[in-house]
Amino acid sequence: MDDIKTQQEIRAFLERATREFRAETEAEGDGAAKTAASKHSIAMAKKWQRKVYDEGWAGITIPKAYGGRGETISTQIIYNKEAKNFDFPNLTYLFVGLHLVSSTLVDHGTDAQKDEFIRRTLNGDLVWCQLFSEPGAGSDLAGLSTRAVRDGDIWKISGQKVWSSGAHIADYGILLTRSDRNAAKHRGITAFLLDMKTPGITVRPLRMMTGETGFNEVFFDEVEIPDSMRLGEVNAGWGVAMTALGHERIGLMGARSVDITGLIDLARETYAGRDVPGFVRQGIASLYARSLAVNSIGEEVADMVAEGANPTAYASSGKLTLGYLLNEAADLAMQIEGYPGGALAQVDAIENGRWQHALLEAPARRIAGGSDEVQRSVIAERVLKFPRSRGH
Repeated sequence: MDDIKTQQEIRAFLERATREFRAETEAEGDGAAKTAASKHSIAMAKKWQRKVYDEGWAGITIPKAYGGRGETISTQIIYNKEAKNFDFPNLTYLFVGLHLVSSTLVDHGTDAQKDEFIRRTLNGDLVWCQLFSEPGAGSDLAGLSTRAVRDGDIWKISGQKVWSSGAHIADYGILLTRSDRNAAKHRGITAFLLDMKTPGITVRPLRMMTGETGFNEVFFDEVEIPDSMRLGEVNAGWGVAMTALGHERIGLMGARSVDITGLIDLARETYAGRDVPGFVRQGIASLYARSLAVNSIGEEVADMVAEGANPTAYASSGKLTLGYLLNEAADLAMQIEGYPGGALAQVDAIENGRWQHALLEAPARRIAGGSDEVQRSVIAERVLKFPRSRGH
């Protein structure tokens, strides 16, 4: 499909779908709520995703046999770009399922797992969480210690995970465990699909600087998982994890961007009738130029995937840069708002405190999907071909 024709088709779909969705959900409140945490927002997100699925635009790169559209990542990139121009519900808590789990299931899942989970994920029926990081194994993911002990056709899981977005509302989780403590740390890992209602799971929310509780710590006390829920081969979970993280980095690049237009509007409103200071002009121009660079990386990643290459390292460079830009954009907005505007929050602040929220949220964006330090290591080793550090 020609890129321009694809863009026009996607734009026409989004224009019509968002208009219809607003009309359908008027009586239920704000169908395009910007916060993801409330039950109403989650319900609206699921309803929107169902509409996208029914219209044939969910799972763009997922094969048609599993409910996807069966197109290339180039089409996904075009969709992501167009979607940023439209107002629809916040899909934060559907991200793991839509970007990590569905694609990872295509690569590593059994036929039964694909049939059971992919369609229900793409249509918004299932919410997933990622159960990878641990208190002692964040940046060094291969150092995880949550144990999986096999007993016939059952695995018993004990340990702890942390920074699990949406675990408090998730139906299922994608879980990494230590299944062989005697093997090299990258080789003794097994992945599972976990029903979050299984006895023995305790979820405790973690409050962030924004006041939200989207992240969680999750405890496992002899949690039983049937072997049919194992994802991939025994002790081959590291490959599953790398597949999932690769999809996550690509998804994060597409899901977020620097709101240059918003910064320009804020500057125009703040300095109405006055000259916009040089530092503001230069700051916005710099952010705009580097945003174009991130977009170029995204296009390069799309081309690499289309050619069958592994773009994980290049996606890391885009993810790393985008994290910095989101941080700088929020900081510049605070400088534009000045005092007292920048010191206010929520309903007392300009635009209901959206830039204050962005500033407090920015550090989490530089950790989610792999910290800045992890991305630099990936770039150094896989792009610049530097030797691996002694600690790895």
